[in-house]
Amino acid sequence: MDVLIRLVAHDAEQAATSLKVRLRRQHRIYDPARPLHLRAVLDESVLHRLVGSPEIMREQLEHLNALGAEPHITVQVFPYTAGAHAALSGQFSILQFAESPTGVAYVERFSSDLYLEKPADVRDFGVMHDQLQARALDAAGSRDVIADVIKTYIDAAICY
Repeated sequence: MDVLIRLVAHDAEQAATSLKVRLRRQHRIYDPARPLHLRAVLDESVLHRLVGSPEIMREQLEHLNALGAEPHITVQVFPYTAGAHAALSGQFSILQFAESPTGVAYVERFSSDLYLEKPADVRDFGVMHDQLQARALDAAGSRDVIADVIKTYIDAAICY
């Protein structure tokens, strides 16, 4: 039992730290002096998977579309019709820093996170991201798809 309590406490500490990092990153997106540049490719399935209520999903997707309209943020949807892709195994991020010419590939998993710093690993994830972007809808088409999904959540909220 003592081990379980320690694991839960450790997981809670990790979750709190992770949340702080994410919130700092979100604030940086809106920093007018040095906004983060963000390029995101989302599988279409994430738009349809209900997390919370239809109202929460609608709000989240509206926020996503608003972010995608910012000049330093690109949001693309990888449509069902584009078929399978290499990132089906899970999400990843490529983090670029001024002090690191190669960057870091960040792979988030259920029980742990991986930070890959070897140039070959970062390059492989970069190639995967480039391939996803090339096959995804452009930014305007992606905003249209997201707007259409938002309408389904508005309708669902009425029935909910």
